[in-house]
Amino acid sequence: MRNDPLRRLARQTLILASAAFLPLAACSNIIGPPEASQIYILTPPIPQPVPGPKVAWALAIATPQAPGNLDTNRVAIRRGTDTADYYANAVWQDTLNDVVQAAIVEGFEASNRIDNVVRDTDGVRTEYELKLDIRDFEARYTTADGPPTAVVT
Repeated sequence: MRNDPLRRLARQTLILASAAFLPLAACSNIIGPPEASQIYILTPPIPQPVPGPKVAWALAIATPQAPGNLDTNRVAIRRGTDTADYYANAVWQDTLNDVVQAAIVEGFEASNRIDNVVRDTDGVRTEYELKLDIRDFEARYTTADGPPTAVVT
């Protein structure tokens, strides 16, 4: 192999560039990892079993449809009529659609009135399917220093 000056220059440039980025790599250990998000678990109260006969059909709960700003695991807030935002470092345990679907399934199961309640993705044949739309699921602040109001539609 011959000692090509162009190859030697390329090697030196690579070594210098690598050396220039070493201090930046060291800084990442000083700064540390980003703060972990607080995970909020939605646990609505489960209703008491409803007296009466049990139906012999199965019900599938479809994955709810939600606008793009709610179809996430982030916890939504609204401070005015025309802007939406999210709490910093706060997330639901899953996407909002999946959290709401699970809560609805649990509520119907707790009623003990329907023979079989499943998610629509469980692959179980059912006679009925409940479809849901989530329009609002946020904390609304009407005053800058006041507490929020939870709005669910």
